[in-house]
Amino acid sequence: FHLKFHITLSEVSTMTQEVIFYAESPRVDFKNDIDWHERKKLLKAYFPLNIRTDFATFEIGSGIVRRPIHTNTSWDQARLEVCGHRFVDLSEASFGVSVLNDCKYGYTVRDQTIGLSLLKAPEFPWDGTDKMKHQFTYSLMCHTKSLEESDVY
Repeated sequence: FHLKFHITLSEVSTMTQEVIFYAESPRVDFKNDIDWHERKKLLKAYFPLNIRTDFATFEIGSGIVRRPIHTNTSWDQARLEVCGHRFVDLSEASFGVSVLNDCKYGYTVRDQTIGLSLLKAPEFPWDGTDKMKHQFTYSLMCHTKSLEESDVY
């Protein structure tokens, strides 16, 4: 099943997003085609979830790292974005949800919401950052086992 959206992000940027549901898979794909020409903006995808956990698991270059998702201390509040590779996961003992991606590396996880940074438009060190056409896919995938026993890897 496919849904296709054409979105005007602003006067200068547009986006086409195709949401793909698979009959025999727990994964939902979000295929994006974006013409990005913003200034001083950050485009993120957010996934609010209902999972009780204290930690998020991120894939990094040499394995995985678990980080707290609460903001109890000033140190926790300062961790705005976490670098990760192909996935971030929130899991309970026998259920979880992962956000997978093919080329994005910045995640924000607060409480039970996962955010994936998609595009940015800073003025420094180069004001042309990301100002072009982009095609990428990210996915949401549920699993009914622990992360280690799931198909996320």
